[in-house]
Amino acid sequence: MSIIEAVILASSCSVDAFTASFAYGIKKIRIPFISNQIINLICSSIFGAALYIGSSVRRYIPDNITKIICFGILFILGIIKIIDIFGEPKNADTDDNKIISPAEATMLAVSLSLDGIAVGFGAGMGNINIPAAILTSVIANTIAVTFGCRLGNILARKLPFDFAWISGAVLILLAVSKLF
Repeated sequence: MSIIEAVILASSCSVDAFTASFAYGIKKIRIPFISNQIINLICSSIFGAALYIGSSVRRYIPDNITKIICFGILFILGIIKIIDIFGEPKNADTDDNKIISPAEATMLAVSLSLDGIAVGFGAGMGNINIPAAILTSVIANTIAVTFGCRLGNILARKLPFDFAWISGAVLILLAVSKLF
């Protein structure tokens, strides 16, 4: 059961990467393979580190305190996501060339990793299969970024509407959902 939980956990952490990539695709901003892998490496590494840290401290903190800590982390995370400067695709593409460069991917990955810190730390305090969660994170993030960007780009080309408001709305809804 712990492996299934690891898959679900890592997949849920990749939702932000999918949503952000979808928003960039709608704005016709490309995420090349190297930038995708930078996002993946940073997000998965931070998630993995948080898992290990959470599992290390769980021995020293009572269960009721860990619940309060996790709630606080997720609540603060929700606030941060609402004011996140990389929430709009145009902000991640700092040179406005419609391609997320490796440097831009690094900044985006750091922004996307905030969830991984909170979720990884909280899950690490529980009984999770850490190697399975990290491996799944690597796979899920790569798929999320690739298909999110492609789907957004396809929709932007096929339909004659300006999707800028949709990508902003999706990112705002995602940020607000982090409050609950």
